[in-house]
Amino acid sequence: MEYSSFLKELRRRGIKTISHSTRFALESFQKEKCTDFLRRNGFNVAGSIMVQSSLFHVHVTDPSIPQNAYREFIFREIRKLRFPVVIKPTVFSGAVGFTVSHNFDDAVKVLDEWKLDSDILVEEQIDGEIFGIEIYGAEGHYHVTEPVIFSVDGDATAEGLDIVKEGPVTDEKYHIPHLKAEMIRMSDLYGLNGFAQADLIFSQGKWYIIEINPRYTLMSDISAAIEGKDIISLYGELATGQIGDAKDNQRSFAIDFKTRLLDREEICRLCEKYSCIVSVMRVQTAVSSVGSAEYCEFVMAGEEQKKLRSDMRAIKGEIREE
Repeated sequence: MEYSSFLKELRRRGIKTISHSTRFALESFQKEKCTDFLRRNGFNVAGSIMVQSSLFHVHVTDPSIPQNAYREFIFREIRKLRFPVVIKPTVFSGAVGFTVSHNFDDAVKVLDEWKLDSDILVEEQIDGEIFGIEIYGAEGHYHVTEPVIFSVDGDATAEGLDIVKEGPVTDEKYHIPHLKAEMIRMSDLYGLNGFAQADLIFSQGKWYIIEINPRYTLMSDISAAIEGKDIISLYGELATGQIGDAKDNQRSFAIDFKTRLLDREEICRLCEKYSCIVSVMRVQTAVSSVGSAEYCEFVMAGEEQKKLRSDMRAIKGEIREE
């Protein structure tokens, strides 16, 4: 909350700032609060139940408790959900601790063996196509970029190296204008100020919101590249209030993919060889007992989708041979 107070002081002194509200940042970080907010306001979300880990495991931490009534309540609620279900922490990034359970017994096993220092969200897995979309703006003026489709392999999570994000997606069957209107409605309700990225699923003609990330991500880079911009120019739009102004040099396609972790020399060599590379992020994270994630994430942009895919395969081939 000190950060919020700091921003208020800057504004009091006449210094313009762009920052999400504390409420939006906290609710987006806590997945169950975000889902509840979206459901209350008429957005499509997956059926879910939040499990308080301390209460669910209290009979383990305190053997003097003969029967755990909360545990039985949770079991009853989980049985109401449609399987398979996704079991994940209520905090951390979308892939950390992410597990898919295909039946009730499997879900109970995952909950019993839960080791993360967080509560748990048990959520119906929606069968459909996975997308991401970027929204940015301030003070009621928002721009929604074209959605990007995710290609996944089986139960791959967002940390999987086999995931590819491509855009823009413009097919009329996806009802993109309606999706953008809903993203603006969500932004208005939350009072968005800055960047936000939504994870989406399109299923049986409907859009479902899975998560919202109220921060800069590489989705910001791929969305900017699709519009012929870069992340610095997007920050400039936020500062000047000229949100979503188009540029004549709009690029048609962008693609995002992951590789194993590379050193800086390898990255520089690839960037010199492939001019279509817009940005590269090296990621090294460690969260609680889950372990670590180490990879590089590339964003490329250009006029020909086929050429981008060819360059992606070439880059992955070079890396495998090293």
